[in-house]
Amino acid sequence: MSKIQLNNSQLKYIAAFFMFIDHFAFILLEYGTLPYFIGRGIGRLSAPIFFWSISEGALHTKNMRRYFRNIFIFGLVIQLVYTIGVGDIGSLTSVIELNKNIFITLALGLIGIIFIKQYPGKSLLHFSIIGFLCFIGELINADYGWYGILFIILFYLFKENRIKLVTSLILINFARFVLYIDGYELIPNLLQLLALLALPIIFLYNGKRGNGNKYFFYLFYPIHLGLLYLLKEILIQ
Repeated sequence: MSKIQLNNSQLKYIAAFFMFIDHFAFILLEYGTLPYFIGRGIGRLSAPIFFWSISEGALHTKNMRRYFRNIFIFGLVIQLVYTIGVGDIGSLTSVIELNKNIFITLALGLIGIIFIKQYPGKSLLHFSIIGFLCFIGELINADYGWYGILFIILFYLFKENRIKLVTSLILINFARFVLYIDGYELIPNLLQLLALLALPIIFLYNGKRGNGNKYFFYLFYPIHLGLLYLLKEILIQ
């Protein structure tokens, strides 16, 4: 067993650090430069940790519906703030542009987990619901789309079997690479494979919740994005 162990809060702080580097590169660095791709590569480790964390929360929450409601409502609030601050409130495209809002993806993944928990043993129903959620994720252009939704659900389904978990996540990462190989630039597509490097970090989890503020990520996500976009506006003036 590894001597290094991390609780849930520590893992989320690590994910937040990776996320900040990712968004710093995306918002402030010049596309195509080495620092840009390094920052974006490091950032690929962030989302899988948060996807794992949301599935872990689904395992331990006493009220799944309230857990989902909090995630979903916060996602709607973030979307409204983003639309007013960055997009165009009069544009339907801007209002439904969800590719910068990971909370909608988390909510869709939670819906899948809710159905799996409520209807155990019904594989056909599970596949149908998961397929439908992935379709919705792509239709509304949710952040990470089908890929993120599957990550969340697979973390839940294979929580007790690391071999199946790792195998399934490797498969969907390479499936994503192949699917986007024609319509996506090679380097960004390759960088997404680095998401798999988050697994060894996640496997350091010691089963403990930790003492971190449970609202830290809820606040960190919109605040750090807002500050980075504000800094960008200041720098280009």
